[in-house]
Amino acid sequence: AFGLKITSDGGFAILGSSRNPVTDKQDVLLICTDQKGNRLWSHVFSSAGILEARHFEISDGGSFIITGYSQQSDNIKRIWLAALDDSGNEIWTPKVLSQKALQDAMGQYVQILSDGFVITGTSKNNPSYPGIPNVFVMKTNDQGGVSDQYYLSSNTDEEGNCIRVLDDKHFLVLSTFKTATGTDIALNSVSFASVPHSIEWRRTYSNTGKNVGCSVYKTDNAIYILGTVSTTATNSAFRLIAADASGIQKTYSDFGIDTELAAVSFKPVSEGGFIILGTNHHADRNVSVALIKVGREATF
Repeated sequence: AFGLKITSDGGFAILGSSRNPVTDKQDVLLICTDQKGNRLWSHVFSSAGILEARHFEISDGGSFIITGYSQQSDNIKRIWLAALDDSGNEIWTPKVLSQKALQDAMGQYVQILSDGFVITGTSKNNPSYPGIPNVFVMKTNDQGGVSDQYYLSSNTDEEGNCIRVLDDKHFLVLSTFKTATGTDIALNSVSFASVPHSIEWRRTYSNTGKNVGCSVYKTDNAIYILGTVSTTATNSAFRLIAADASGIQKTYSDFGIDTELAAVSFKPVSEGGFIILGTNHHADRNVSVALIKVGREATF
C-alpha cells in the first residue's frame, strides 16, 4: 500500500501494488472500502511490463486520479496517469504521457485543476540538460491529454516530491536536489501565467548530509514543509519547516533526533499543529510505523 484517503461517505481508498500472477510484474491496485474497512470494489491496472503508482487524489465528484510510471520491454520509465469513477470504472484509457521519452520520467504527485490535472515528478528528458534528472510540471486536460509542460532546469540531479495548486496557473513545487555532500530540500513557486513559464522564487533549506523533501501544506499566511533530515552519520529525523507565504523559513522543529525516522506524510489537525506519519529503522533491521502529533508550537 502506498496511499490512503477518506472518501466522501466516510470509507477508505487504498492505493498500492499487486504482483501479476501471469507476467510476474507489478500492477497498480486501488481498493475502496466502507467505513469499517469492508471491500466495496477494487480495480487492477495491468500491462505487459511494470506499472507503479506513486500518488492519487479524489475529486469533488468522487473520481480517483492516479499517477506513477509505466516501464515496458525497453526498461524506460514513462509518466503514467489514470482515472476511475466512484464505482471503480476507468473513465478513460490510462495515459502514458512521455511516449517519445528516450530516458526515464515518472509522475510523483498529482493535483486536480478546474479543467484537468497537474503532475510533478522527475524526468531525464529536459532538452537543456539531457540525461540529468530534473523536476517537471505537467498540465493535462480532464481526459489526461498533455496541454503544457515546464522543466525546472538544473545541472544537478533534482527530483519533484510534491505539488500544491495556488490557482490553475501558479503552483508550489517541493523538490530534493543533489549537493556536493548529500541532498537538500527546495521549494519553488512556479508560474504558468506567461510564456515562457518561470520560477517566481526558489528557497532552499540546507542541512548537513542527506535531506529529502516529503510534502508541503499552505495556509493563508504560512507554508509548512515536511522532510527527512540527517542528524548524524546514521540517524535521521522528521523536520517540520515553518515558512512565510514567500517560502522564507521562520522556524523549524526536528522530531526523533536519536532515531532513524523517515517522513511519509502529514496533515493539519483542527486544534493546531500536525499529525506526522513515517517509519523508523531499528538497529536489529526491523522497521516500525512512527506516528507523531505536534502542537501549535511547531507553527507560527
